[in-house]
Amino acid sequence: IVMSNNYDDVVVNFYKKVFAYFYENAMQLTEFQSDMNYLFKKILEDDTKLNQVIMEVENISKNIRVLPLATVFHMFPRMVRDIAKTANKEIDLIIKGSDTAVDKKIIEEIKAPLIHILRNSIDHGIELPEERERKGKNRVGKIILSATQDKNSIIITVEDDGVGININKIREKALEKNLLTKEEIDTMTDEQMTGLIFWPGFSTGDKITEISGRGIGLDVVQTKLAQLNGKVNVLSIMDKGCKVIIELPITMSTTKVFVIAFGEQYFAIPMLTIKLVQWIKPSDIFSKDGKDCILYEEHSIPVFDLAKVLNVKSSYKSKKDNLTIIIVEVDNTTVAYVVEKLMGDQEILNKKLSLPVYKLKNIGGITALPSGDICLVLNMNEVVRNSFPMQKTLNYVEQLQLQSSDEIEDSFNPKEKNIFVFDSTGKLLDYIQKCLKYLGYNVKTFTDKDIIISSITKIKPNLLISNFEPESVQEKEVLYKIKGDEYLSDIKMILISSVSQNQISKLLPDINVPVVIEKTDYNEDAFLNSIESVLKEN
Repeated sequence: IVMSNNYDDVVVNFYKKVFAYFYENAMQLTEFQSDMNYLFKKILEDDTKLNQVIMEVENISKNIRVLPLATVFHMFPRMVRDIAKTANKEIDLIIKGSDTAVDKKIIEEIKAPLIHILRNSIDHGIELPEERERKGKNRVGKIILSATQDKNSIIITVEDDGVGININKIREKALEKNLLTKEEIDTMTDEQMTGLIFWPGFSTGDKITEISGRGIGLDVVQTKLAQLNGKVNVLSIMDKGCKVIIELPITMSTTKVFVIAFGEQYFAIPMLTIKLVQWIKPSDIFSKDGKDCILYEEHSIPVFDLAKVLNVKSSYKSKKDNLTIIIVEVDNTTVAYVVEKLMGDQEILNKKLSLPVYKLKNIGGITALPSGDICLVLNMNEVVRNSFPMQKTLNYVEQLQLQSSDEIEDSFNPKEKNIFVFDSTGKLLDYIQKCLKYLGYNVKTFTDKDIIISSITKIKPNLLISNFEPESVQEKEVLYKIKGDEYLSDIKMILISSVSQNQISKLLPDINVPVVIEKTDYNEDAFLNSIESVLKEN
């Protein structure tokens, strides 16, 4: 019995010692874990502080490169005065926003494009004093050069109150120079025709002067802006004036890009041009008008093999699974490209090419990746142009943005309430379409006046909703076309505008528009109630 009791005591003591050992180690591990958590939090805090310091240093370095536009704007008053005197014209140049700050590189490069735009405005835009007086204008022409900052972009505008751009004259010159065929011109919108002024060698001038007429000015503008990752847009109204809008990034020190690869060759696509990156099945590609296309936002857009366009080797064709595509938008043209491999997005320092490779097809610059590999930065304006001939690109814009009138006719059900929505700017279409489709209406959207007119003559909608602004040339043409046609004149209409119904009545004296919704007072419920009220009258 005594031996048994001693044995039990030994066992109990043994287990007590084991428990004490594990408990002590568990406490030490807990303490160690607590210390590790504390160190991890400190590392995160230090990392956050380091990132803040890096961002501050980066912003300081960027600001060192930033200068006010006054450094280039100050030279234009004298230049305009001298050119106006040579052309026997009286012109007042008004400069606004010269204190807007931009990258030093933009200051250096934007000078030449602005000179060309101002010279064209003086020579082609502003009329002679006597002619302006005959038109009831002030004999002194006005040119406004302004600059504003919009988020991470700089908007530079050159606006004149001259004769505007003569679309018919552009058509005549395009035919005369054999740039386009008559059939191609007939299918192009006014906006597309205006884009011809940026073609190399194109000029509407009847004679060559010291100021313009050689057809090399606006081509330089577009080329320079493409190099600066910028874009240009032209708005014009006959005998009212012309506005050239330039959009540029604030800084050129770094550029946000998406890196792709074909084998061991790397290319960078500027993020500003990319609309979407996705996978598609080979069966998603279909043929339309002899071109490979895919559906994007319910419209067909052309799809190209980027390896073929760039003339590089690719291995993705051996695969039977999903294809990787990048959808880009350049100059109002949306195109899809099949790529081999995606490497991700990053900010790069885009360096211009230097001699002996100063100019390479489709290439806008070069950079080095963090891995040390060399990466070529693509000039997407040139890539899209080289994907198909220019005239085919312009002729194809309708198909990029819209369905044909035949497709619309096939898709409409005469028993349903059919609504057409027209906006040449395209800004309101998506929102309005979603609202109306949610309520069960059959909705089709348009940005081209010729296609909507063709569609209306085939399918008479129950309601037309149109964006309208005083400068809306295409919208006016559509409205007058409808009201001038006995068959179409009873189509119900709703206008969405920044001006009041009284102002629209003065702008459109021959057209009675019963419902005008002002953008400043826009209310979704009131908008939908107005639609239902108008449709009940049918």
